[in-house]
Amino acid sequence: MIKKWMPIRWRSYLAAALAAAILFSTWAMYSPSLSAAPNWTTGGGEADDPPSFDGVPVGMDIDPVNGFLFVADHINNKVNIYDKDGVSKGIIFSPDFSQPLAVRFDGPNYLYVTDRNKLFRFHILYWGTSYSFVQDVKWDGGLAYPQGIAISGSDLYVADTNNDRVLKFNTATFSSLSTPAIWSDDLDPDPAMTTALQSPTGLAADTSGVYISSQSAETIMKVTPSGSVERVINLDYPRGLRIGVDGYLYAASRNGSSLVTRLNKNLDVDATYFHNPTPGLASNDIALDQSGALYVSQESQIVPANNQVKKLTIGSPDNRLSALTISEGALVPFPFSSDILEYSAVVGGSVDSIAVTPVLANTSATVQVNHVAVTSGDASEDIPLATGDNYISVDVTAENNSVRAYTIKVTKARHTDAALSALSISSGPLNETFDPADTEYSANVANSIESIEVTGLNSYRATLTVNGNAATNGSAYGPVPLAVGPNPITIIVTAEDGMTTRTYNITVTRAPSADATLSSLTMSSGTLDIPFAPGTTSYTSSVANSVTSLSVTPTSASSTATVKVNGNSATSGNAFGPIPLPIGSSTITIVVTAQDGTTTKTYSVRVTRAGGVSVPAGNQPGPLIDLGDRWVDPDTIDTSKPTAVLNVTPKDGVAAARIPASVLTGFRGANASFLLEIKTPYGSYRIPVQLASLIPGLEALLAKHAMRLDEISFGITLTDRSGDSKLQQALEKGLPDGGVMGALVDFKLEILNTSTGEPLGVADTFSQALNRLIPMPRTLNALPEQWGAFRYNETTGVFEFVPAKMVQIEDVWYASISSYSNSVYVVADNKVSFTDLQQHWSQSMVELAAAKKLVEGVSKQTFVPDRAVTRAEFTAMLVRALGRGTSSSEPTSYDDVKQGDWYYSFVAKAKELGLLGFAKGDVFMPNQPLTREEMASMLAAAVKLEANSVTKGTISVDGYKDAEAMDPAHIEAIRLLIQLRIMTGTSEETFNPKGETTRAQAATVLIRTLQKLDIIEK
Repeated sequence: MIKKWMPIRWRSYLAAALAAAILFSTWAMYSPSLSAAPNWTTGGGEADDPPSFDGVPVGMDIDPVNGFLFVADHINNKVNIYDKDGVSKGIIFSPDFSQPLAVRFDGPNYLYVTDRNKLFRFHILYWGTSYSFVQDVKWDGGLAYPQGIAISGSDLYVADTNNDRVLKFNTATFSSLSTPAIWSDDLDPDPAMTTALQSPTGLAADTSGVYISSQSAETIMKVTPSGSVERVINLDYPRGLRIGVDGYLYAASRNGSSLVTRLNKNLDVDATYFHNPTPGLASNDIALDQSGALYVSQESQIVPANNQVKKLTIGSPDNRLSALTISEGALVPFPFSSDILEYSAVVGGSVDSIAVTPVLANTSATVQVNHVAVTSGDASEDIPLATGDNYISVDVTAENNSVRAYTIKVTKARHTDAALSALSISSGPLNETFDPADTEYSANVANSIESIEVTGLNSYRATLTVNGNAATNGSAYGPVPLAVGPNPITIIVTAEDGMTTRTYNITVTRAPSADATLSSLTMSSGTLDIPFAPGTTSYTSSVANSVTSLSVTPTSASSTATVKVNGNSATSGNAFGPIPLPIGSSTITIVVTAQDGTTTKTYSVRVTRAGGVSVPAGNQPGPLIDLGDRWVDPDTIDTSKPTAVLNVTPKDGVAAARIPASVLTGFRGANASFLLEIKTPYGSYRIPVQLASLIPGLEALLAKHAMRLDEISFGITLTDRSGDSKLQQALEKGLPDGGVMGALVDFKLEILNTSTGEPLGVADTFSQALNRLIPMPRTLNALPEQWGAFRYNETTGVFEFVPAKMVQIEDVWYASISSYSNSVYVVADNKVSFTDLQQHWSQSMVELAAAKKLVEGVSKQTFVPDRAVTRAEFTAMLVRALGRGTSSSEPTSYDDVKQGDWYYSFVAKAKELGLLGFAKGDVFMPNQPLTREEMASMLAAAVKLEANSVTKGTISVDGYKDAEAMDPAHIEAIRLLIQLRIMTGTSEETFNPKGETTRAQAATVLIRTLQKLDIIEK
C-alpha cells in the first residue's frame, strides 16, 4: 500500500536575533583520531555514547576538510557540528533560519542549508586551526519544507517536498535572484512507470543522473540530467539519500528491521544497516565519511529521547584503484582516473596475451582480474587474447564489501603477417632453399609425375589459395595437374586482416616425354612384308599398277608425340594421304618426334608399284614424265611454244606428277623460258625449266645424299582441300565475310630419288615467284571489286595476302597467283567497309587493301585513316605485300630490334631485301612515325627489286615549295614515285617530306605499287 508522507510534528522555536554574518570558530582543526569510537548513539547510555541530541536531527553531511558531522536541528533552528566521537564542536545559527531541514557541502568552500521555505548558501573560511561560515546567499522562492539537497558538478538540486517538485540551480550563477529549472508532475509518459513526483524527500546525484526518493510513494527514481526517468524501484519509506565513495546508493529507509539500505548500480538491495530499531522510529537522513563510518539521523514518533544520531563503522568504502596499467598497448582514456570505469586498448595482431597491473587506492580493499585474485601493484597472470574484442574485468571489493567494477576492452588487431613459414611440394624438393621473404621458386619433375600437391604454412591464421582455389593452411592442396613444360602455381596468402597479401610462385617444370615409337602402322593398300613391331623401323610392300596412291595410318605410342609422313604433318591414329605412287619403287618415310622435341625415330616403307605397259627390250626410252595413270615421253612435247599443258587426273582429290630433273634440264637447253603446266580440274602449277636453280639449299641436299642433279625427280602434288574442316574453320575465323571462289588447293613439291622414289626433301620456298592458277566457277559472270588471293600459314593458322590478278583463258577466269612458297591457296570475294572512311579521299584504296589483307582495321568497323604509321608497321606491310616471306634467323644489325619483338622477322627480311636504306647506323627506331620521304625511299627500293628495268625518275620536284626540306638522299626516290604516280604531293604546292605517313596513305601507296608492278590487277 502506498503510504502518504506526513510532516513530522515540528516544535515551534524562537531564535535570538544575531548579526547578519554568523561566525563559528572551532577550537582545533580536524585530525583523524586512531582511537575514535567505531559505534555510538547520542544519548545511548553506553561508555562511548555522546550526550543526547536535544532537538530533532534531520539533514546531515560530512565536512570534507575536517571530517566533522553537520546535523540540522529542525526544532532549535540550528546546525550542530560533531567530531567522529560525537563530541559537540559548535553550531551554525542564523536569524533567518526557520526550521532547518537539509545540509550539503559543495566542496570545501560552500555549504547549502534549507529550512521550511528558503535555501541558504554559506561561504566557509579556514583560519589556521579554526574556520568561519558567512551566509552569502538566501534564496526565498516559495519552497515548502524542502528536505533534500544534492550537488553534482555545477548542478544543484533541491527537493521541494510539499510542492511535489525538484528544483535545479546552477551553482556557478546561484544568487537570490536565480530562476531554477523545475521538475514536476509525471516525468515520464510511460503508463507502466510510476514517475509522478510525490513529496520528494531525499536527493543524491552524480554524473549519471539524480536519485529522488519519495516517502509517500515509497519509490526511488533515477532521473537523467536532462530530466527523463531512467528507472523506478520500490523501497519502504525512503527519505535521505547518499552516494558513497564506493559508488553505491545509501538510503535512509525504515523497513521494519533496519534504518539504512544500500543499493548497487542496478538499484538492487545490496546490504542493510542499523538493524532492529526501536519501534516508532523514522530514519531522516544519512552521512558517510571516507573512513567507513555511516551516520543516520532518526526521529521518534513515540519517545522524544529517541531523537538520535547514530554512528556505525561498516568498513572503508574505498573500492577505487589509484592506478591501472597493461603490459601491451595503452589505456584510453589517459591518464587513468579512479572514477572512470571503462577503458580500451588496441594491440597488434602479434600480441597473444596481456597482463594487467591494478594498484588499490586503499590497501584494505581486494582486487580480482578476470575473477582471479591479484596483489595490488603486481601483474596478473597472462590473459590470452583472441582476435577482435577481449573484455577483461577488474573488480575491487572495499572493506565494506562494496564492489567497483572496472572493464578493459582490449581489441586485438588481425594479423598482418602474410608470409609463409614453410612451403613444399609432394614430388621432390624445391630448387631453391625456402625463405619466407623470397616469393619465386621452381622445381623439376619427371614426365611420369602428372600432378603434385602443394603445402603452405602460415603461423598466424592466414588464409591460402592455390591457383585461385581455397586451400587449408598447413595442409596439402591438390592434386594440381601438370602439363609438360612449365606449370605456374600461384599461392596467395591473405593475412588475418583480410587485406595484406603476399603471392608466392612456384614454376614446376615437368619433363616432356621421350617416347618416339609407333604402336601401329597400317596402309590402305598392300601389306607390310613383316608384322609391325615398334622396334622395327624398315618395311617393304608391293601394290598393283592400278594403285596410284595410298594412305598410311601411323599411331604413336605416346599421345604427345608428333608424326610426319614424307615431311608433312600427320595426325596420330588417322589416315594420311593419299600419297601418290609412281611406277616402280618409292619410299614413304614416317618420322616420330617425341614430346621433348629431340628424340626421334624414323620408320620407312618402300612401296613398289607394278609397271603398266611393258617396253620391249632394245626399245627402252629415256627418262619419262609420270602423270600417275600414264607416262609422257619428253620428246613428244613441243618446246618451241611458251607452255606445255599436262593434264593430270586426280584420284580422291589428289593429282600427282613426277618430272625427272634431267627432263627439265633438256627443256631448258631448248627454251630457257619454257613452262610445264601441271593441270587439274581445280588448279594448275606452272613449273619453270630452271626449277632446280630456284630451290634454296638443293645443292646441299644433293651433297648430303651424294647424288647428282640428273638422279633426282620433282614430285608435284595438287590436292583439293575444299572439304578440310580445319581449313574451313580457319576461313570462318580469318575471312568471316568472305565468299570462296574456286577450290582450296594445296600445292606441294618434293625432291625424290629417281631410282627408288624415296623422298629426299621438300621444296617449300623459292628464290623466284612461281605461278599457280585456280579456276573460277563458270557461273561467275562478273568479277567482284574486292577480292583477294590468300595463302594459308600452317604455323599461325591464318590466311595471308599473296599477289594475284585475274586472267581469262578460253572463256574461263583464273586467279593467277605469284608466290615464293608452296602452301594452301584460296581465292575469295572479301567485301570490306569502314564507317570512318565514308567520303574519305582514300576510301576505295583502303577498302581494297583491307579486302586483300594488306592492311587491317583497328576494329571491324573502323580504320582510323589519319593515324600515323610507325616504321615497324609500314615495314611489316611492305614485306607482306611483296610476298617474299620473312626472316627469323637473319640478324637485323639494329640494337633496338630484338628477337621476340613482333616486327623482328619483318625488319630482318626488309634489311635483307635492301628496303631500309634510310635507316643508317645501329638503331632503327621501330616505334617512330614514318615520314613520307622515308616511305618513298622504301617503296623505290621495292620497285627496283621487283622491276629491274625501272629507270631513274626524271620529273622535277622544284614545283613543290617545300622541296628544299627534302633529304637529298631521298629526292631520287621521290622523283621515281611521282613519275610512276605511286605518290603525289599532299597538295599541288607541297609534298610534305617530313610529314608523318598516315594509315590511309600507307594503304594507298601499297595498292598503287603492286598495280604498277603488275602484281595485282589495275
